[in-house]
Amino acid sequence: MKSTIQYFRIIIAITAITICTSFFGCNGKQNSTNDKPSIDTVKEYIKVYVNKDTSDYSTSVIESNNPEAPDVLIVQFRVKFMNITEVPFPKKPVVLEQCEIIENPYEEAAQFSLDYKGNPNGFYFEDGKKMNLPLNLYPYQSVSCILKHGQTIDSKTLGFLKSRFKDLKSLKSKEVFQALLENGLNLCNDKAKTEQIFQLNFFSGNHNSFTRDVVFPYTNYCK
Repeated sequence: MKSTIQYFRIIIAITAITICTSFFGCNGKQNSTNDKPSIDTVKEYIKVYVNKDTSDYSTSVIESNNPEAPDVLIVQFRVKFMNITEVPFPKKPVVLEQCEIIENPYEEAAQFSLDYKGNPNGFYFEDGKKMNLPLNLYPYQSVSCILKHGQTIDSKTLGFLKSRFKDLKSLKSKEVFQALLENGLNLCNDKAKTEQIFQLNFFSGNHNSFTRDVVFPYTNYCK
């Protein structure tokens, strides 16, 4: 009788060991797969800091010869990009391949900012050289630059600047904005409008997109 009981105990023990081995073996295999996700499945995160450039930078008025493109004043913003993506591949960058600028993005008739000769929309290094895309951003690496944007200027405001300044190709930003404020003008010639919003849309090599709204104030611009 004792030998029979011992026999069944041995059989139960062997079965239990087999079940446990199978269970943990499956879990181990599954965990090893999860520990190495593909970079293509990781959501990318980019922070884009934008502040108005309050220095007395050089600017100019660009008059358009195209009836569909507005006259503009070149304005500047200070920009910093930072990649905060947490991925298991620390040397793998986020690649910003394209940027679109949309003016008045929340209005029904939102338009892309137009590029034409003399209107230097885009990103620039501190030394004035154009920063061309694609831009590689490694994790927690920051890249600082200047955004130049041709801000639409109303015909009445343009006429005032022509009467006030001899050379519209060589201006100082603080002189321009101070003159406008002192004479109750802004670039859009609309006193009820205190600011304009335009939008930066970035697209990465992994088909992710990043959006950043930029506010251009019509008052107290240089403060």
